[in-house]
Amino acid sequence: MAKHINAAYRVFSIANALSQAQPDQPTFEAWAAVLGVIADSPIDRRVAVDKRRSLLIDQIQTIKVQMKKLEFSQELYLPHLEQLRNLMASLNSDQHWRAYFGSISPELLLSLQWCSEVLIHEEEVLEGPQIEEWIVSVEKLIEKIQSSLLPNEIRAFITNNLLTALDALHGYRITGLKTMEDALIRTQGEASIRANVLRSAYAKVDESEQQLVEEFQSLVREMSEAADEADKTRPPIAGQLGQLNALFGIALPRS
Repeated sequence: MAKHINAAYRVFSIANALSQAQPDQPTFEAWAAVLGVIADSPIDRRVAVDKRRSLLIDQIQTIKVQMKKLEFSQELYLPHLEQLRNLMASLNSDQHWRAYFGSISPELLLSLQWCSEVLIHEEEVLEGPQIEEWIVSVEKLIEKIQSSLLPNEIRAFITNNLLTALDALHGYRITGLKTMEDALIRTQGEASIRANVLRSAYAKVDESEQQLVEEFQSLVREMSEAADEADKTRPPIAGQLGQLNALFGIALPRS
């Protein structure tokens, strides 16, 4: 059967990678590697791992709901999904992986793979280098925005929405495009609601700072167009940006 990209595919990919962790590897390090967590602070790393592990548990629940609608015998998949969910929820990050070695069995992986094949194909996969490039771009832009002389309203709006996008990018390998799309749509909604306040603030932006706003708009459009290309199951996001003229889908022209 053809490879379908969906929640089951993503959970399978992560579970398969985790099953290959070395027995003498600390469980926390195994999780961090599989989930792509890179942080200088041990506390930040632990918070990131726990957050992404929670996202993974949510994806397992999504698979259960989607599979139930297909009316296959639950014996084919439900025990494996429950086993994996219980494993994810109860892992002791301070132990070595040998305590869990073998818990992700070939049968469990086969069940996940089968689920991914019978569930619909939801989206194309965005390549890892592209996601990493966006993460770097977003982080650099956040730093520039925070140290800029932009009005507080503009600086807060851009920073908060970039942080939301950053969370979505970090969680991409677990949640797929949905959180990224939600972040883009959420910002459009906030921008529309706060259009008058932001338009007034933008009128005070010095020309030397306009490049930051343009960089923000360009990054959002690039991400929106990539999401549109990968996910054909919903209305285009980039097309909605054009309806509102400028900064992240809101009209902020100089009057």
